[in-house]
Amino acid sequence: MDCHTSSHNVRSRWVNSVSEIPSDAWDALFGGNVIKRKEFLLAVENAGIEDVTVHYLLVSLGERIVSIVPCFTYDIDLINLVSAKGPSKFFKSVRKLIPGLLRIKSFMTGTYAASCEPFIDIADGLTDDEKSEVRKVIEHELKGMYAKTRSKFIFVKDARENSIEKVRDILPDDFTYIVSFPTSLIPILDDFPYPSALKTKSKQRVRNIEKKFDESFRWEIVSDFAKINHDFFIRYRNVLEKAANKFEFLNEKFFSEINTLYGEDSFLLVASDKVTGEPRLMTLVLEDEERVVPLYLGISYKEDDTRVLYLANIFRITREAEKRGKRIIEFGQTSYYPKSLSGAVVENVYYGFWSDKPLYKYLINHLFGKIFAPPAIPGNSYSPKAVEAVRQRLEECNILPRI
Repeated sequence: MDCHTSSHNVRSRWVNSVSEIPSDAWDALFGGNVIKRKEFLLAVENAGIEDVTVHYLLVSLGERIVSIVPCFTYDIDLINLVSAKGPSKFFKSVRKLIPGLLRIKSFMTGTYAASCEPFIDIADGLTDDEKSEVRKVIEHELKGMYAKTRSKFIFVKDARENSIEKVRDILPDDFTYIVSFPTSLIPILDDFPYPSALKTKSKQRVRNIEKKFDESFRWEIVSDFAKINHDFFIRYRNVLEKAANKFEFLNEKFFSEINTLYGEDSFLLVASDKVTGEPRLMTLVLEDEERVVPLYLGISYKEDDTRVLYLANIFRITREAEKRGKRIIEFGQTSYYPKSLSGAVVENVYYGFWSDKPLYKYLINHLFGKIFAPPAIPGNSYSPKAVEAVRQRLEECNILPRI
């Protein structure tokens, strides 16, 4: 489908696979961030996840692609995203009487697999008039595809604090933005080897947990994890079933595709029982030159203290990031308390919504802000002498957290 504007030769078209998009155009817009690579979206496509249909909007100025907006349609279950505890309990109770409550067909920007990254941008180097025309085309096409797919609203996923103003600038003023689950990050500090930047109590916690871990478990890094992908998937499902908030439901093939497409830029961090050799905890990790991204966690739950495994995993990833010369660890959403105690800070993540349907406009304006309220976040665990170094590293990485 093509859309033309006469004044600046702005054209648009939709394609059905990220593989149809030239890599140079993609990289020019989304850079070297490991989570925004084409491979990440291709893994979702190749996995064939049920009820997810992808669409990619390409906007060109002459022969140059100046904007790419990955999108997908999905019957989202909003109850899985409700962060406020009171409303969450209420809606889950009502769900028993009304099974379809808050399951809504949505036209969404971004990627189905959680990324904590927005996928809306316009290339640099355009005049103000050209940018204005590109914005109009993006609005026209998004709202047009929303109508064509018979969705109930447009849902803009994962606009972080460091990108929300750019997203607001690109999309029209009739979109509503709501702060929801923040993302968590641990900066790697040149002058403070982990955990020396933390407060005394937090440093002691790291030592105690690592000692307990070493008594019963051992670490292993597996770069080619094809042979144990099924084991990881079983443990991922264990964690998913226990999660209060479920952002997506991935299948086994998705993780296999990540292993194949990312190659040496992905690995599994595995904690195994020293006696039985059983993998108890497995973390899928992606990396690029600057960051480490622990993407998904899998646990085999037993009667022992899973807390030791979970916290030791945070510490081990942090030490591995230091060893590999990274600058930041992107730990993602949820489990804020143990992450904060370990040195994590948080950055706000926004959801954006738009609908032309009266019922959903009402829900967006009067309900969503209450049910997607951000959770309480503990204060950071850094000693006063390290706070400035933390701020400096976050600023270098263009991260705008609350610290």
